[in-house]
Amino acid sequence: MVRMSSSSSASGVNLTEQIENVFDQLISKIEQADPDFDPRPFLKQLNVLGRYEPIKRNVYFTKRYIEDYGISCHCKPSPGSSVVCGRDCYCSMLFSCCSSQCECDIACTNKSFQHRPLTKTKLIKTEKCGHGLVAEDEIKKGEFVIEYVGEGMVLFKCTMSK
Repeated sequence: MVRMSSSSSASGVNLTEQIENVFDQLISKIEQADPDFDPRPFLKQLNVLGRYEPIKRNVYFTKRYIEDYGISCHCKPSPGSSVVCGRDCYCSMLFSCCSSQCECDIACTNKSFQHRPLTKTKLIKTEKCGHGLVAEDEIKKGEFVIEYVGEGMVLFKCTMSK
């Protein structure tokens, strides 16, 4: 994730140029280590160049396996308090989101995936590295940015695709 500040656009360098410069620097460092580096043939083989479709949920090609690890909190909404399931929440301490069974309902502040408070991002296409995601807003340390979703694969299919 690359953060571009809005103040730098005032100096005359536009955002696209800044992003291109960052990727050019990354590519040049990789090429110094391996002069024959060029990911484009590999990406074309995978048929991912030029194809992008945003999705909100994982796509499963087999029956979805749901595991319940039994992690649940015992937080209760307090009268007059708007923050529930904070730092003292069992789930939060284990770096896990509260499930839909959380008794705090919509007052629960530990449901990043369910509430989807996404940071504004922009998809960019680079010359040699395919697609990238750039933050358009300031991201604070520890802030939820985005959930990666994609194709859910079983081990058998994963082994076949290698």
